[in-house]
Amino acid sequence: MRPRGILPSHSPSGQSRRDIAPHDPRRGAEALREFFYSPGSAGLQGFDEPAPLYEVRGRKPLHLCGKVASMRGSGIARATAIAGPFALLTGGWLTLWTVRSFWNPLAFTALWIGVALLMWRLSRRGYPGFSKHAGLTLLSVPLWWWFEATNARVRSWEYVLDFEYTTIEYAVLSSLAFSTVIPALSAATSLIGRPLPSAGRPAAPRSASFGLQLILAGLAVQVAVLVFPAQLFPLVWIAPLLVFDGLAVRSGGGSLLRDMAAGRWGEAATIAAAGLVCGLLWEYWNFWASPMWVYHVPGLGFGKLFEMPIPGYAGYIPFAWSVARLVCWTERLRWSS
Repeated sequence: MRPRGILPSHSPSGQSRRDIAPHDPRRGAEALREFFYSPGSAGLQGFDEPAPLYEVRGRKPLHLCGKVASMRGSGIARATAIAGPFALLTGGWLTLWTVRSFWNPLAFTALWIGVALLMWRLSRRGYPGFSKHAGLTLLSVPLWWWFEATNARVRSWEYVLDFEYTTIEYAVLSSLAFSTVIPALSAATSLIGRPLPSAGRPAAPRSASFGLQLILAGLAVQVAVLVFPAQLFPLVWIAPLLVFDGLAVRSGGGSLLRDMAAGRWGEAATIAAAGLVCGLLWEYWNFWASPMWVYHVPGLGFGKLFEMPIPGYAGYIPFAWSVARLVCWTERLRWSS
């Protein structure tokens, strides 16, 4: 996008700078600023997006690296936006790896709050705001308790604790740790491509019957996993995807599964990449952590990368898709109300 009235020496349209009226009022410092900078519509807390900068002889447009703020204070603003999340990340990281404490689950929470904030700050759209962040945090807690309840039957992973916790202590500290899951995936998706789908995106034609079919299929898969855990444990990550995609369709949204079946993989690929990024980071920081988790995956106890067998990383992809569909559904409910 090129500012109006400010043309390169030889623009792609063939218009010359000589064609500009000599009495153009935008000149001097203001004209230079408009030539080099174009305000972004969704930048990081007031930061501007760069406009294409053309070379004199009609070559390809050049883009300034990163987001560009005003001439003064941009470095300080960027450092301030990053310093806090980075401090949370490093403080939680060091505590998890070097300290054995009753309160170490709080270090995990601090680490992943810092990771999410840092990813959002570095993303194209920036931090979504406290209200959105808090909503994702609250949504994350019951979601992961669902997986914990399923794992009580499947027993694919367990936690290695250095201290004994009462039921209430365990529930509170675990819930705080679980609250970071969806914000991390949302931030990673924003960093890689775009934010998780919201109610603002155009909806596909509504198909209540298709949505109901997905929900019933997901519930059937969930029951099958509980009945045959040793044989069907990988489907732990498929059942919620079917349910949440069906709920999103029932609320008037599109279907991620239908998009993939039709060959439209753009959104799914972005979310999958975010899931793999978070999965690698979760496993990396878990490896030397206290407390930590370990896996018991039948037939897949070999070829580990950290504690996770390499084939197990594939589970982070449908898990990330499930989170995206859950967020889409809740956003649509919020907007409709």
